Amino acid sequence: MKDLKIKGKVDVYLVERGLWIPAVSCSNMLLYSGYDILAKVLAGDPGYTVNGMYIQYYNGVPSAPVISKSRTPAYYTALTSPDGVCRVKTVADPSFKATSPSYSFNKAGFTAITDGSTLAGATIQDGVSNFYSIALAAIPDINDQSRDVLFSAANIVDGTGALAPILKVANSQVGFKWEITMED
Repeated sequence: MKDLKIKGKVDVYLVERGLWIPAVSCSNMLLYSGYDILAKVLAGDPGYTVNGMYIQYYNGVPSAPVISKSRTPAYYTALTSPDGVCRVKTVADPSFKATSPSYSFNKAGFTAITDGSTLAGATIQDGVSNFYSIALAAIPDINDQSRDVLFSAANIVDGTGALAPILKVANSQVGFKWEITMED
């Protein structure tokens, strides 16, 4: 048996009047706490269902943060202006699909969209806020951030690896479709 590989792809969209307009795709890094989530789910703990995202923005021109494999929600709650973060639940239950009979590329999918709310730091502003870094999370209770656990994280980058922030424009939101692929 080969070792299990887990990788992720995030498609980022500008969402205007219900239309999801593709902006950029990027890959993610599985965090140490992501391994904890996998173990807890295998042990039957329902509190570790991956069902939300932390979405970091900057009111101005951001610089790419270094993502540590040990990143926790505390990173986000410590943000101060001009940085900020919103914390959202996924818009539907995670999806699952087996892409081959040999189970060589099983996928779990997660979809979320910003809602204008702010968890910490600067307030989201049209024409000013640039969304540039995200984390996939288990959010057991939307009213209790202290129980959240991060699964993976990514900076929003283009095909060359350069930071590609998404500007919040009036009457729009930013959407994310995050796919985790498990392969051997």
